[in-house]
Amino acid sequence: MSGTAPLSGGRPPWASMKAATDATATCVADGAYSQALGIAIETRRLDKLEELVGACPEAERAPLLRTLGVREAARAT
Repeated sequence: MSGTAPLSGGRPPWASMKAATDATATCVADGAYSQALGIAIETRRLDKLEELVGACPEAERAPLLRTLGVREAARAT
């Protein structure tokens, strides 16, 4: 065995993970928060998911949290 995953196109598995992480950052920079959410979930990167929720604008945050099944806490007035 060569140490690569059979479906990775001959690249080491960490290279695929890095590419997915880079794609998440690109999506956030482009404002494609739903796509970034999907990538973070697929790659099981909780750290990227947390970054995404923190980085997205308020208007985009509620739909993302609903997708995750999370309800935002009521804001104190």
